Amino acid sequence: PSSGFSKAINAYLADQVSQYIEDHIGERLTVESVAKQFHYSRARLGAIYKAVTGVGINEAINEKKIARAKVLLMGGELSVTQIAEELGFSASTYFAHKFTKAVGVSPTKYVARFLSGE
Repeated sequence: PSSGFSKAINAYLADQVSQYIEDHIGERLTVESVAKQFHYSRARLGAIYKAVTGVGINEAINEKKIARAKVLLMGGELSVTQIAEELGFSASTYFAHKFTKAVGVSPTKYVARFLSGE
């Protein structure tokens, strides 16, 4: 296939992977589980996705989970533990660790800052 055709196919595939991650954000997604869904090897799908988007699949999963967590935290209806469960994290402590690493503050502090208007 021509280079332009390959790029178009890869871009479409990356879009489909991104949409799949969005649609299944509450599950315990792994690069392996996503690759299996698309009938690609982990390495091949990861390489295509990174070439198109600039980020790895695992990074994309984490970014989307953290973005969703922020929305859920701001809603104020769910506890950190409930949000961790909702987003498919194995433990709320692991979720809090990933959130803190990505955002710079713990989920609890994130909410407190938001409520105080900082």
